Amino acid sequence: MVLTEHEVHQGIAELLKGFDHPSADLEITGRTALADGGLELTSLDLIRVIVGLEEHFGVELNDDLIFDSSFDSVSDLVTVLLSGSSEAELDRR
Repeated sequence: MVLTEHEVHQGIAELLKGFDHPSADLEITGRTALADGGLELTSLDLIRVIVGLEEHFGVELNDDLIFDSSFDSVSDLVTVLLSGSSEAELDRR
């Protein structure tokens, strides 16, 4: 399974719209902050997005990988999602 950054960004946007999150209409890029000054996600929102992305893309992330990661930007989330799946590869187009 090959994922692009764009597909992951779209997945995040779809999840936020599904949660009726206030930032759901923002343009999402790799540099978009997950919290302050960006998507304004709370810690609970972030967990919901991670779980939603796991379900959406059919991957399961190791808890240690999640706990040992920093989630400052969308790019950080993309990196964790893809590094946590041995079958997923990132095509940076």
